[in-house]
Amino acid sequence: MTQAWIYAFSIVLPMLCFLFVSHWPGLKYLRSKDPLAKKIGIIASVILALSTIVTVWYAVVLTQEAIQSSVNSINADMSP
Repeated sequence: MTQAWIYAFSIVLPMLCFLFVSHWPGLKYLRSKDPLAKKIGIIASVILALSTIVTVWYAVVLTQEAIQSSVNSINADMSP
């Protein structure tokens, strides 16, 4: 398994709603005794955390925009 694949999987993982978290390869590297493997695991964990934050933030923003659009539509329909 390549290092780039682990990083890419860490970015995509939140979008899969953590369904495959038990199969996330970064966990194996994070628990490794090898310093290089551990570094790869730490980087993958940071990428996973950042990707999760961005995904949640984006979902909140889209939800707020949809609600505001609905409220504006309702208000426009009710005005004389």
